[in-house]
Amino acid sequence: MHIANCRVYYLLQVFLLVIKCINGQTINFSQNSNHVESLSTNTTTVTSYDTYDSTNDNNVERTNNTLINSKYNMTSDDSPAFLNILTNETLIKSEYVTLANTEAYTIPDLKTCDFDKSNGIIVQDRTSSMFIGFITYNCSSINSSELFVFVNEPNVENCIVTADISDNMNYTIVNITCDNIMNNAGRNWTFSIGKKISDVQIIFNEIFIVTLAPLSLNASTYINVTIIEDLEEALIFIPNCTDICDIEYLIFRCNDSDISNQTLSENCTHTCSNIESGSIYNFSLIRLPIRIADKTDDDDDNIFQEETLYEECQTNLDKATNFKFEDDCCDKNIARIYFNHPRGNFDQIYLNCSTQDQSCSNDTRILTNITENCLNCNFIMISPIRGVKYQCEAITIKENFINVTSDTFNFTTDLEPVVFEKEGVEWDSNTTTFVFNVTQKSDFDHLESICVAKNNLNLCRIWTKTHDQCVTTLENEGVHGCNYQCYFVTKKSNYDNKYSKNYTMAINPPVPILRVSEISSRSVIINITINQRTYIEYFEIIRNISHIDTLNTTATLNTTATLNTTTFSHKSEGLLPNRRYKFRVLIYSNYIRSSDLLYVNTSEDAPETPHENDIMNKIIPIENDTQSQSEQYVIEIDPSLFSHDNGIIHYYLIYVRQNVNKNTSKPTLIGTYYAALKNDSIDYLALNIPIPSPPPQDSFLKSDDKIPLILGNDTCRNYSNVTIPCNGKLKADTDYKIIVSACTKAGCSSVLSKTFRTKIQNQPQKPSKTIIWYIIIPILIVLIVAIFITWKRNDIKNTFTKKATRSPSSDSEKSSIELDRV
Repeated sequence: MHIANCRVYYLLQVFLLVIKCINGQTINFSQNSNHVESLSTNTTTVTSYDTYDSTNDNNVERTNNTLINSKYNMTSDDSPAFLNILTNETLIKSEYVTLANTEAYTIPDLKTCDFDKSNGIIVQDRTSSMFIGFITYNCSSINSSELFVFVNEPNVENCIVTADISDNMNYTIVNITCDNIMNNAGRNWTFSIGKKISDVQIIFNEIFIVTLAPLSLNASTYINVTIIEDLEEALIFIPNCTDICDIEYLIFRCNDSDISNQTLSENCTHTCSNIESGSIYNFSLIRLPIRIADKTDDDDDNIFQEETLYEECQTNLDKATNFKFEDDCCDKNIARIYFNHPRGNFDQIYLNCSTQDQSCSNDTRILTNITENCLNCNFIMISPIRGVKYQCEAITIKENFINVTSDTFNFTTDLEPVVFEKEGVEWDSNTTTFVFNVTQKSDFDHLESICVAKNNLNLCRIWTKTHDQCVTTLENEGVHGCNYQCYFVTKKSNYDNKYSKNYTMAINPPVPILRVSEISSRSVIINITINQRTYIEYFEIIRNISHIDTLNTTATLNTTATLNTTTFSHKSEGLLPNRRYKFRVLIYSNYIRSSDLLYVNTSEDAPETPHENDIMNKIIPIENDTQSQSEQYVIEIDPSLFSHDNGIIHYYLIYVRQNVNKNTSKPTLIGTYYAALKNDSIDYLALNIPIPSPPPQDSFLKSDDKIPLILGNDTCRNYSNVTIPCNGKLKADTDYKIIVSACTKAGCSSVLSKTFRTKIQNQPQKPSKTIIWYIIIPILIVLIVAIFITWKRNDIKNTFTKKATRSPSSDSEKSSIELDRV
């Protein structure tokens, strides 16, 4: 608008000069005053309205609004050449205080001054809000007090116009000082200089442009950076950017490689995209070079040099997110923690996991691991303790950056069952209290051992024991003779129980203890003692080598199951007396357990009863013996009649039986010899023949080892004791039998002989040929000797007489010896 007014104004000047030449009148023009002064020979009153901004004493903006009413003398036909050339009525409706001044000017003859167009305005000093300069006019003298500055902006600071005093009539230097020019830093400030009233001179109003210095970036502003991590953007704000210079000269670069030269927005902001975490950005605000309008192209300093403001910004490290725990498919000691790795740049991710509910693990380590920065690294390997809850956090690390810790996340590893050292092996124990040394594979609160009997018997039953906290040496109990399937339960609060494999365990039956309870000649009672509670299916009794008996004891055990010590009795019958036996007992349960050998000697017994043939052949009555008379009888007994197997025979008892009709081998009615003489039914003891052991050299046995007996060759007293033998005379011509009893320590066995009969009393006996010769031969010898002595009697007498004469004493002794010898 201002330029348009200037153009109209110049046209008016030309037009008024033409009128002046015609009418001889002088017209004075003032630029930028928005009024025209119409001059004539008459004095014109000009009313000027100066308006000042009263809102700010320091920033006073002056606006010259002049209402000019110009009157002009018209030609005789009253048609004005220029009527009301310009009537400006400026109505100001604002918060300004309007001052009205009325001044009277005497308009001299018009003389035009012009400035030095080759130099224009010379600015000596300038800042962002003021400048000092001068303009050279080709006039000899200008009254500086009549000059004032017209601006094209409503808000302008005060300007002072002064002129140098000079004797040179060809030019005048007008000094201009303007300060408090607001909001024009780095911009062109346009103004004009006009003359109020002059009698002589008139200066042509020209437009002057001065470029004010831009504000220093480093002194007037700063770069405000706001990182929006989620959007990966940086919001840039430059406070008071419009005060620095025109916005078109301000560009912003997000990093050193940014060559986009994007200008700031009108609100002094800029957005940098693709901002990476963990990076250092060198943001820069650049003020481009500004051409100084009041300088010529030939001037070296015709621009304000480019200025840059740097702001180094370090973006925070990003944190890892979306953690997920996953066990290794093959190795329970290894696990992976997957995550979304941090955006941007980082050196390492340090994982730190600590246990939250560890109870019994010896290993109390804190899980840590580090992974380097790589695009495909989305997990970290760890070796967690099983059965533990972990709380983890991942720390993003980069040198010279502040570490960033992720949100905490939790994961829980499952319990693992314990492992027994004898896995896959069936093992046995000799004691009912057995110990399992198990190896823990995870954390736990306590363990439970459960042993189930394989044969499902009530006696074996199920044994369950809960062990103390954190104990891995487990003790449990069972019953001898039972097989168990044992397993272990790993328990922890808020965790699922874990069950181990089954382990087969057998508790061997104890070695049975054998003792002899009772011994006889024909049987043995053996006590089988089990000193611990035992499941037994049956016993097997072995005598010597052969199986002799099976004793089923299941029922007995069940009824005595509460006893810690149980004794079973076994009677072994049908044994032989005076024998040595060895016994062994086998226990049949889950295993066969043998006792130690037990040696038993049966008691002695009465000798075995001989067979009938042996009795007939080995008890021999000798009827034709010379000593077999009417009152005595000779009998021979073979000692082999009775065996020593049942015991050593220590003596024989010979009973005489008169009643031969009784066939019992044992004495039935025993009495004394004298009682038997009166009663034929009484058997009496005749002989007691002791058998020394070993037999003496002068044994009573005959050369054929027979025992000769002569019954009735003794005279005994009238004893009343039936146990005292009495071998009294037999009755003549009477049938007898003898009872032969062979006696051991245990008893006697008796046999009955065949019948024999004593001879008739006084009846000559018919000697046998043997006896006759026994009698005849001695008699013949005696007769021969007697005859010989008689025949030689005289010769013998003479012989002894001669010898007596020679030596009576010696002959006498010798003949007596010979007689003795004869």
